Amino acid sequence: MSSDFLLRPSHRSYNAILAAVVTNNHLSLAKTLFNEMKLSGVPFTVSSFNILIKALCSSGVIEAAFRIFHRMPGRRCPPDACTYSTLIDGLCQHGRVDDACKLFDEMPQQGLSTVITFTSLMHGL
Repeated sequence: MSSDFLLRPSHRSYNAILAAVVTNNHLSLAKTLFNEMKLSGVPFTVSSFNILIKALCSSGVIEAAFRIFHRMPGRRCPPDACTYSTLIDGLCQHGRVDDACKLFDEMPQQGLSTVITFTSLMHGL
């Protein structure tokens, strides 16, 4: 009977917790929550991926951020302009401006607007 009243966290709940964990620089906990989200069957959203990508970029783990980025389409969450902006900002912050420019050039091919992302790129130059 008590199991009839158990609540299952939604993607919004997970994203809010992920964002709080990332804000407090707990990358390992963020990865654990991301895996828990997967195991519990809660669907990932682009925001879920963006939160994790931002955490990885902020921690200087750019290659791991790119692995997540490349997995997104297979999870039915194609990267959006925010995803690209986050990666471009992370690349610029770690001195990889050439890679940031290449990624920026991919955006129109994906049908994404570059207006806001251009600002991130300019700050990196």
